[in-house]
Amino acid sequence: LVLSVLGCSYFTFELGSYDNVEDYDELAAKLGTAKAEADLLCVSVHWGEEYHSTPSDRQRKLAHYLVDNGADIILGHHPHTLQGVEIYDGCPILYSMGNFVFDQREGERMESAIFHLTYTEGQGWNIFAKPIWIPRSRMGPIYPQEARANKIATRLTKLCVGLGTEAVQRHNKVWTNVRFSSPAQEAPTGNATTTKEPTDEAS
Repeated sequence: LVLSVLGCSYFTFELGSYDNVEDYDELAAKLGTAKAEADLLCVSVHWGEEYHSTPSDRQRKLAHYLVDNGADIILGHHPHTLQGVEIYDGCPILYSMGNFVFDQREGERMESAIFHLTYTEGQGWNIFAKPIWIPRSRMGPIYPQEARANKIATRLTKLCVGLGTEAVQRHNKVWTNVRFSSPAQEAPTGNATTTKEPTDEAS
């Protein structure tokens, strides 16, 4: 499996090594080039409004454009809080994956999730999100106790449902399956998961 990753930002300024989205035609050309060299195209986007739990219309417009022009999955970041997962034309859009290692105030900014993504040929994506908590004493993620995990999972489920996604909450995790909308989207089997698991919350 060959996975191509394209990174961009969606602001009015240049941000690090990301290409800022200014010209949609130029963006479509870059997507086409990246897609031609890979089985799957992942687009990582720095976008959205900080601390907003729902994506803006501007985000959703760009997300749909990315999928229409070859993206197979979109991973979003910048709002510093979880946003929901939308399924568009058989492709998952993770508008914001929240925080992972950060030093913000207590509350929803420090309650996030690890997203486990599995791709299967001829079927599509399986996604489940496992809640994490980032205590200020650590500034890194741990698995929270049941009450907090349930709170995070419930919030994420509602955010997904608000975007029209059939999300199921069980065992304090959030699950969704993404089936192909057309045979043209099929590609070889592959898996993508996070690299390092956090520790459990101390009782």
